[in-house]
Amino acid sequence: MKLNDKEKKVLVGVLADQKRLSELPMNPAGKNYGKELGAYRLRIQDAQDGYVPINLAGWIGRTPTESEFVTYHRTYKRLETSGLLERVNFYGGRRSSHIKLTPVGRTVARNLQAMSTQKEERDTVTSMTEKILNDNAKNLVKHRVDIESSPDLATMLGWAENREPVILYRDGEPVAVFMSAYHAGFSFNLLDRFDARKIPYTQENLDAWVDEMCSNMDMSDLFPAECEQ
Repeated sequence: MKLNDKEKKVLVGVLADQKRLSELPMNPAGKNYGKELGAYRLRIQDAQDGYVPINLAGWIGRTPTESEFVTYHRTYKRLETSGLLERVNFYGGRRSSHIKLTPVGRTVARNLQAMSTQKEERDTVTSMTEKILNDNAKNLVKHRVDIESSPDLATMLGWAENREPVILYRDGEPVAVFMSAYHAGFSFNLLDRFDARKIPYTQENLDAWVDEMCSNMDMSDLFPAECEQ
């Protein structure tokens, strides 16, 4: 079965809500005895049994429109027909109040959640490595060239082959770096090691990573001659 974006949001949202609600404390501070505490505990017990209230705003990250309430109602129905969830009404009437994932639906939701987490991690790594490369490029490069000035490619390649990195700018922002095969290999090695690191990163872990990478390397070739004085 191929799931659309709405179906994916519902499955992942139900799984996340079920976990969050089922792990709440039964006796939280500040909850008075009575109906409020009873309703609170009932939500936890329902979640522990797999049932969570329909929470469309939480699942899509904003207040849904009237038309979205209708389209997502159809989404719930398709997922139920496909055997991925069960709709129930604990309060009477025709409209569903809670959703429970089936065993198959839970497996699908967990896979979707894992894929989403991996994508977030890749995006974070990409953002961090781009920043590192840009920051280091600003410090290491000897040539800064504006693309709008129609730079000569042969000249830039000559600089790069001479181990003189070139950073290209568009509208004042760095967009690319020309570097020698030596520098490129070093950078790719850094990226490969960095990408294998497990998120979340801490400053201590980053410092240890830098020490590991640089411990057996001669860094002198990476810096302009005046930096060595």
